[in-house]
Amino acid sequence: MTSGEGAIALKQKGNKAFAAHDWLTAVDFYTQAIEANDKDPSFYCNRAQANIKLESYGYAVADATKAIELDPEYAKVHIRSEIPMTLST
Repeated sequence: MTSGEGAIALKQKGNKAFAAHDWLTAVDFYTQAIEANDKDPSFYCNRAQANIKLESYGYAVADATKAIELDPEYAKVHIRSEIPMTLST
C-alpha cells in the first residue's frame, strides 16, 4: 500500500467517525491522513468541517486556508472557510 492509499484509508475512517458524530476521532484520522499525504486538500477540508463541529474555529480556518492554498478551485472549502467567521461573531 502506498502512502497515498494509506492516507485515503485514513480519510475513510475519518469519514466514518464523522458520520457517527465522533468529531475528535474524525479529526485524529484526518490528521493522520495529512501526515501521510499533505498535498490532498480534501483531507484539510474534512478536518476543517470536523473542527467546525467541535467549535474549534481557529483550526477550521487554518485548515480551510491550507486547502485553498493547495487547490484554489476547490469550491467546497471556500464555503467551509466562511462558516467559522459567521458562527464566531
